[in-house]
Amino acid sequence: MPESTGAKQRKKGFEPRILVFACNWCSYAGADSAGVSRLEYAPNVRLLRVMCSGRVHPSFVLKAFMEGADGVMVSGCHFGDCHYMFGNHKAVEQFEKVKALTRLLGLEPDRIALEWISAAEGPRFADVMNQFTEQVRNLGPSPLLRKKKTISVPVSSPMNLRDYRVFTCLECGRCTAVCPVARTHEFSPRRLLSSAISQGLDGMSSDAAVWDCLTCRRCEEVCPADIPYSELNRATRAETVKKDVPVPCTHGGVFEQVSIAMARSGLKQNRLEWLTPSTRTRKQKGKILFFTGCSPYFAGYFGTPYAEKLQGSLNAAVTLLNRMDIEPVVMANERCCGHDLLLRGDTAGFARQAGLVADQIRKTGAETVVFTCPECLVTVRDDIPKVTGTQDVTCVHLSELLAPEIDKLEFTGKNGMVTYQDPCRLGRYSGVYDPPREIICHVNSGGVNEMRHHRERAVCCGNTAWINCDAGTKVLQNQRLADAAATGSETLLTACPKCLVHLTCAQEGDNGENQKQVEVRDIWDYVATRLDKRKKGGSVNGQ
Repeated sequence: MPESTGAKQRKKGFEPRILVFACNWCSYAGADSAGVSRLEYAPNVRLLRVMCSGRVHPSFVLKAFMEGADGVMVSGCHFGDCHYMFGNHKAVEQFEKVKALTRLLGLEPDRIALEWISAAEGPRFADVMNQFTEQVRNLGPSPLLRKKKTISVPVSSPMNLRDYRVFTCLECGRCTAVCPVARTHEFSPRRLLSSAISQGLDGMSSDAAVWDCLTCRRCEEVCPADIPYSELNRATRAETVKKDVPVPCTHGGVFEQVSIAMARSGLKQNRLEWLTPSTRTRKQKGKILFFTGCSPYFAGYFGTPYAEKLQGSLNAAVTLLNRMDIEPVVMANERCCGHDLLLRGDTAGFARQAGLVADQIRKTGAETVVFTCPECLVTVRDDIPKVTGTQDVTCVHLSELLAPEIDKLEFTGKNGMVTYQDPCRLGRYSGVYDPPREIICHVNSGGVNEMRHHRERAVCCGNTAWINCDAGTKVLQNQRLADAAATGSETLLTACPKCLVHLTCAQEGDNGENQKQVEVRDIWDYVATRLDKRKKGGSVNGQ
C-alpha cells in the first residue's frame, strides 16, 4: 500500500507550524473544554486568543505566514452566538480578502481555514485541529518561509544634512504655503527644516510629523533654495526606522506584508488572472515588457468597485499595446518594485527587492519597460539603479509610448466633458504632463477641462505608501473631487492606480452631492472602451 503524502512528509522530518486565532468567547473556550476532557489534538497548533474573530485582519494572517506559519486558521462563534452580535459576519468578510490575497501569493487554499466552534464543542475542536494539521502536513512547508540563506545588502553611508541643502533654507515659508497636508494637519515643511537646522538629524528624525509628508514635491516647485525636500524626508524616515520607531500604516499594514512576501525565494504568484482571451501577451522573453505593478493585490483586497477598475485598467493597457502591434511580455511572478518599502524607510528591504526586480527584468531580455503605475516607473527608473547599477533598458509610461502613435488608432463613441488628475510621480517626478492630455484630446474632441490646480500645481490624492489615511486625508480627497466637479466635467480621469483607489474611496464614503456628479475612471479604461472594435490591429513585429 503506497504511503500517504503526510507519511512521506513525516519521514522527511516535516512537522507543520499551525497558528489558530481563537475567539475568546467560543473557540478558545472550546479548546479549554478539549483540555479539561483530556482530548488529544496535534501539538503543532499554537493558539492566539482574540476577543473576536472579526478582529482578525487579513494582515494578521499574512504576517503569520511571514513569521513562519505553514497553516493559519481563524475560529469563532457560530452565527447567532457572537458575543458582539455580528463579529463572525465581519470575520467572513475579512476571510474573503485573505483568500484573495493568499491565492495571488500562490499559497494553496488548504493552508487557511475558517471554522465555527462553540465553547461546548471540545471534541469538535480536537477533531478540527487534527484534520487541519494533517491537511497542512500533506502540503509540505509553506513556500513563503524565510530561507536561512541571507542576501547581502549594501550598507548605506551615514546621512548628511548638507547633502540635502538643508542649511540653505531661507525660512520664507513658501513650502508650507503650498503644502496640501499643512491645510489639514499640524504639519509644516519649514518647521521640520528649522528643527533639522537647530537640532540636527536627531531633531528631525524624532519628529512624528516626518510621516505626514506626502513626498508629492509640490513644495519643491516653489522653493527658492532648491531643497530636495522629498528626498530629505525619505532619507530621514530611514533614520527614524533605525531607532525602532513604529511606522504608521493603513489597512492594518496588509500591503506591507505583501511587500515583505515579494522578497521570499519560494514565491510563485497567481497574479495574471486579470488577463482575458482577447489580449495577446508573452510570458518569457520579448523586447517590450509591461510591468503591471501591485494593482492585482489592490483589487484582491478592496474588491468591488475597485477590482473592476484596477483589473480593467491592466486589460485596457494590454489592449492598447496590442492595437499598436505590440505583444508585451508580462511576468507571471513579477515582484513588487519596492516603492512603498522605500517610503516606509525600509532601505534594507528595498535593496533586496531591487536586486530581485532588476534580475527579473534582465531575464526577459526587454529593451523597453512600459508602466501604467507612475510609482513603479519612478522606482524602477530612478531608485533601483542606485542599488543595482545602470540597467540597459528604457523605462517609459504608457502615455509616452501611446501619444506619438495615437493618430494611427481609430476611436468611436460620443464626446463628453472630462478633467484629468496629474499623479505626483508622473507629473512633478517625471515631467510627463502633455502625453496624457494629447491622448485624451484625440479620443475626446471636447478636450480636457482643467481643474484650478493642475500640471505642476496639481494636488496629490492624499496618501502614499499606505502610511496615513485619516480625516484630514479625506478632506484633501473630497476637495479634489469638488475641484473636478467645479469644472463641469462628467468624468475625472487619472493615470495612477493609487489615485484611482483613493479618489474612488473618498467618493464612496462621501456625503456631498458635488463629488457624486463626477465619475472617477482610469484613463486607459476610458481610452480602450472607445477603440473602434472593427479595427483589430496588425501583426506583432520584431519582438
